[in-house]
Amino acid sequence: MKENHKQYVWTIEHIFPQSKNIPQCWENMIAGGDKSSAKKIQEECVDRIGNLTLSGINQELSNKCFEEKKGGYDNGLFLNEDLKNCDKWTRDQIMKRTDRLANKALELFALNEKKVPQQMPRMPVCSPETFDFIYPLMGHGKEE
Repeated sequence: MKENHKQYVWTIEHIFPQSKNIPQCWENMIAGGDKSSAKKIQEECVDRIGNLTLSGINQELSNKCFEEKKGGYDNGLFLNEDLKNCDKWTRDQIMKRTDRLANKALELFALNEKKVPQQMPRMPVCSPETFDFIYPLMGHGKEE
């Protein structure tokens, strides 16, 4: 974590890199060495919440191989506990982590009618706008 005027600077880190030129080690891990498949997985998964984490050393991690990056995830954040013990990073792991984090967010931030002050208008727990936001993070299309 970099110190900036005695404050930690946390940034969003893409576990599977977002760079246009996917490093060979990532092509090997995520797509068995198939460059075309790696690019498709990148397009589908790179910005999903399951592929994102917080880091104070994002620039140092950059496009490094997962084996090198995962040491940087041992930073005391609960969000990263599952990453530091991971042996490899695959599409399946991204999708599972996406589902887990999205479900946890829905659980933590669900509206509870008992907690809504009387002067506030009541809103549905899940409005259409909620799903417009959540479904892409979970890897689902908008339900009609």
